[in-house]
Amino acid sequence: MPLPGLWSRGVEFGDDALTFVDYVHPAASVCAEPVLSVSGIRDVDPAGFPPEIRTTAGETLFVSKLREGDLRQFAERHRIPQIARPDIWMRLLEPFLDTTIGHGRQADTDGWLRERGLSEAEIARARARVGSMMTAYNELLWEWEDLNLSDLVLASASSPDAGLYWWAMEIADRAAVE
Repeated sequence: MPLPGLWSRGVEFGDDALTFVDYVHPAASVCAEPVLSVSGIRDVDPAGFPPEIRTTAGETLFVSKLREGDLRQFAERHRIPQIARPDIWMRLLEPFLDTTIGHGRQADTDGWLRERGLSEAEIARARARVGSMMTAYNELLWEWEDLNLSDLVLASASSPDAGLYWWAMEIADRAAVE
């Protein structure tokens, strides 16, 4: 889990738009075009850790937990839906936690992923694609409870592979509201 202030380098809450400054991942849309208008926001999750903004293009952007109240007020002012959705990546990244995952728990996790449309092969390919990167990332973090999409974004921020970022966003956007 990223530290609460890690994403704080960067978002200004304007009247009708958010402006991102020095967003952590170079492939993010807000690096090329830092202003995100209200019309480009599909929904938000201010209570997420870290808080999430989901764009109409299917991208998930993160803001500092310290800005949770600002995001909530912005969403309320503009009638942007506030939706908590399950984090598919939290389940995909479970094998890279600094703990032993029992066979029963792993089977339950994989069953949950299959219920959301990921095949066994796709689950295996996703874990293989990010495995070495997430293992190296978590060797520094020692997270034993929860790695999620925000961790994947941070871990891949120095990767020259922009395709990885957008592939991760596509998978994250499959999550149905529960």
